[in-house]
Amino acid sequence: MRAVGVVLVASLVAYHAEHPVNPEFATFGDALWWGIVTITTVGYGDIVPKTTTGRWAAVVIMVTGIAVLGVLAGSLAGFFRLGDNGNGSPAGEPAGPAATPNEAALATLTAEISALRLQVEFLTRRLTGTLPDQTSGEPPPGQDTAPTPGA
Repeated sequence: MRAVGVVLVASLVAYHAEHPVNPEFATFGDALWWGIVTITTVGYGDIVPKTTTGRWAAVVIMVTGIAVLGVLAGSLAGFFRLGDNGNGSPAGEPAGPAATPNEAALATLTAEISALRLQVEFLTRRLTGTLPDQTSGEPPPGQDTAPTPGA
């Protein structure tokens, strides 16, 4: 809401500074359009302040727009837990004792992915000829050893 206030006040300041000397700021609506375009960092360039006061109002709006984008990016990163492994410690650091109810599901998924990686590595070696065919009847690493139906 503060950003909206900044746009309104800065647009009003720019309107009062620019209206007498700049035909692009013919109405407050034009100034408000310019303020919205500026804070969103779109910057069409259809309306440009020419006075020092108008340009300072533009700088205030621009800095506010950059700050809003930074806060938005940080909020989204927090929402998606980017840079966090889910237990409050930064990414890359080991998780402490079970911190979330989904810890068991995560451990199961991690084990399954590890087993799949081993199977892919085994099959790749077999296909490239770096691993001789197995005649021992043992399954590749990570493969279930239970008999298949009908076998």
